[in-house]
Amino acid sequence: MRSAIIFLAAIAYVYGETLNLFLYEELPVEYREFVPEHVRKFYITLTDVEKILIREFATKTGEFDKKSDVQAWALLETKNLALYERAYDVRVVIEKLIEDLKPETKVFINWLFDKLRLVYLKTDRVYLQETAKEIIGKYKDLKEEYKIDLKTHFIWIYDYIQNSRFEDLAKGIFV
Repeated sequence: MRSAIIFLAAIAYVYGETLNLFLYEELPVEYREFVPEHVRKFYITLTDVEKILIREFATKTGEFDKKSDVQAWALLETKNLALYERAYDVRVVIEKLIEDLKPETKVFINWLFDKLRLVYLKTDRVYLQETAKEIIGKYKDLKEEYKIDLKTHFIWIYDYIQNSRFEDLAKGIFV
């Protein structure tokens, strides 16, 4: 359960990003394999009310300034304290992981999280394909030491970028 929250927070978190848990249901079926099993299982454990709150949280954070995500987190806290506490605990873990990255890796991760934050707004195939291409391109541009740093701190992100099916996604190929 904790790793599911970490995955979601990592994808969704950077300066007030959201927990885009509702994204899974809106993704085209062939793209869902890129959502880790533990994330899918975590999503299933959420109540309908929690899913609605997360959707609201996700849409509201776009209205807030990146520097003042306090408003977005306060909204979640007032709506569901338990969900807020789980999400906020993970946020702290993610912040620590990001803090420990080398500068170039940190730039890549922040860019990646910013990019993924926008995915919930556009789940169409063309956008997902273009996003995958951009991610792979930026990753390939990293020096080896930064790829190792990424692997050390965010192994599951590293694994997904290395996945041949992710490259197929970028090419628009599904076998």
